[in-house]
Amino acid sequence: MARAVIMLLPANRAKRKTMLYRVLADLVLVAHFAFILFAIFGGLLVLLRFNVIWLHVPALVWGAAIVGLGAICPLTPLENSLRDMAGQQAYTGGFLEHYLLLAIYPPGLTREVQVLLAAGLVILNVIIYILVWQRMADRKRQTEKNEGHPRVLLILSTRIRGWTPARWAGRPSL
Repeated sequence: MARAVIMLLPANRAKRKTMLYRVLADLVLVAHFAFILFAIFGGLLVLLRFNVIWLHVPALVWGAAIVGLGAICPLTPLENSLRDMAGQQAYTGGFLEHYLLLAIYPPGLTREVQVLLAAGLVILNVIIYILVWQRMADRKRQTEKNEGHPRVLLILSTRIRGWTPARWAGRPSL
């Protein structure tokens, strides 16, 4: 299998190196785009899996800071450097301006609009986190409401070996 992969690569060592840098630059591009999508929409994942919050909040803060301050993400120079080593032309400006300008930003993007976009990113995710908080509060209320309910005890008894609902009778609640 490895021999077949090696045969697909160019025979010239310099060409192989160029191809490696090009593939690495493309991987950085994909990772960069995935990070941006996660910063924007990661709050929706938190609705499904709460533990994602520990990854999303730092990503959200970083993304809002980069856009709000007008800074260039460190992945952009890395991608440019890899493209340069691959013999491709590196682009000027940031990732968003180069790849997503026409798709996301209107022509003539001003600094004020960038700040508004960063604020919108934060506001969108604050709304999502309010929904997450409300959902958690509803679950807690539902759990407290069902405490001592026979069905809840039956579910618990199936998860704890040897305990049956009859054995729970007279026990203090958890």
